[in-house]
Amino acid sequence: MAIWNNFTKKASDTTEKVIQKAKDLTDTAKISLLVSQVEEKQNKLYLQLGMRYAKAHSHDFEADFADLMEAIATTEQQIRAYQQKIQELKSAATCAHCGAVLAPNAAFCSVCGSQVVKPQPAASQDGVVCPACGAVMKKTMKFCTACGNALPVYAPVEMEAPYILEEAPMPRICPYCGSQLEDDAKFCTNCGGAL
Repeated sequence: MAIWNNFTKKASDTTEKVIQKAKDLTDTAKISLLVSQVEEKQNKLYLQLGMRYAKAHSHDFEADFADLMEAIATTEQQIRAYQQKIQELKSAATCAHCGAVLAPNAAFCSVCGSQVVKPQPAASQDGVVCPACGAVMKKTMKFCTACGNALPVYAPVEMEAPYILEEAPMPRICPYCGSQLEDDAKFCTNCGGAL
């Protein structure tokens, strides 16, 4: 019996030690998670501090920060250049045949080779649109006052009256057999159905 009691005591002690180690590991993992969360918060605060300093002292920074401030200025210029490129691409014309983005003054598509058809600016009732710069001028002007380009002369276009297609009357159809009926028929001549 003494051996059995000794064995159960050792097993119980070992189990308690394993449970305690597991609890310690769990507690350590929880605390490690808390540490990483606080470090992440601290890094965000450092980032905000750095951004505020860079904005507040963009021209009067200390010599220790010169290389970082120059790098920030360079990246800001790059961002502006990329944003401008995005705007240019959004407003860029596309090829009607293949959909490729066209160069600003391209006469032919660089992908499929088809000729680029540029829409002529329409004359408004108030004036004409300069094909070079897009400025609106009075109809009586011969040259654009914005860019000096010669303006096209637009002759009034006479529009033809729209052709109106008259609808032919729909033939009367028997609801029972689908045969065509006379307009005044009271019975179908094919199936005899009453109308």
